[in-house]
Amino acid sequence: HGLIFNVVCAIAAAALINVGQFAGRHDLSALHRSIRSAIGLAVGATPDFFALLLPFTGPALSAFGFSSDKATFATGFLFLALMAARDTLESIQLILTSGLRGVGDTRFVLAARLGVSGLIWTPLFLFAAHSNSPLFAWASMPVAFATHGFVLFLRYRSLRWTAIKLTE
Repeated sequence: HGLIFNVVCAIAAAALINVGQFAGRHDLSALHRSIRSAIGLAVGATPDFFALLLPFTGPALSAFGFSSDKATFATGFLFLALMAARDTLESIQLILTSGLRGVGDTRFVLAARLGVSGLIWTPLFLFAAHSNSPLFAWASMPVAFATHGFVLFLRYRSLRWTAIKLTE
């Protein structure tokens, strides 16, 4: 998980730099291509990474003291699938965050993060903590990242950020 997250962070950092440069040149077509390419790279790399982990699910569970029966393997596989979905959605929202920050829309990114955290993430997490279900807690994470990514995507598509004037 840490390995693919570092790759996605590098892609997001590159997107931030590229978007800032293209915004400074007022080259919106290159800016849009840069964001699409970064999302494509991250969305392509994340599931591929987790697909490489599938053959090692059993040995990984055994290394942490879990039995190798079918029920434990099925549960481990479900957690791995949730982690892959979560990381894929997190990579999309991370790149959109970087893109909007690169054009100077940092206030909206902060407001969206606070809003989604307060309205979605925190209530889901509290409910998951009281439900005593780790599976529900893990399932709530993709929902929160998808919601945040969707809000950022709507902002990106609105083109309102094009009115932001960066320092000359």
